[in-house]
Amino acid sequence: MWTKKGHLTGQKKPFKLEDIWRIRTRLEIEGNIMELALLNLAIDCKLRSCDLLRMKVRDISSGGVIQNRVLYQQSKTEREVQFEITSRTAQSLTQWLMQSGLSSSSYIFPSPRKNGRPMSYSCVSDQYKTDSLRGNV
Repeated sequence: MWTKKGHLTGQKKPFKLEDIWRIRTRLEIEGNIMELALLNLAIDCKLRSCDLLRMKVRDISSGGVIQNRVLYQQSKTEREVQFEITSRTAQSLTQWLMQSGLSSSSYIFPSPRKNGRPMSYSCVSDQYKTDSLRGNV
């Protein structure tokens, strides 16, 4: 449904499998490891964006190794959810963590604007809009 200001409201259409592969391939070619890790983790965990962006390195790894299964507490429902991290996601997360040099207490996706805070949804959304304007999505 569209509002008077031209904004789309309600549930958005899910990505098609071919769209996901196209985005993954583009991110791999560009070497954009952070966005690739974010996309892969979002697909694996199916969490709300607020929960995904608040995840810390210690939530997904132990002793520098990415765990196969993760138990994470959602902020809205306060329920613990379990999800599996696929090998493709583990690989991209490992590359991202090595490249960024994050500690176990750091957010996986730290804010580029505010030190010690997680990346905000608006930051991710702005990046997506920039990419789509360039014709990359």
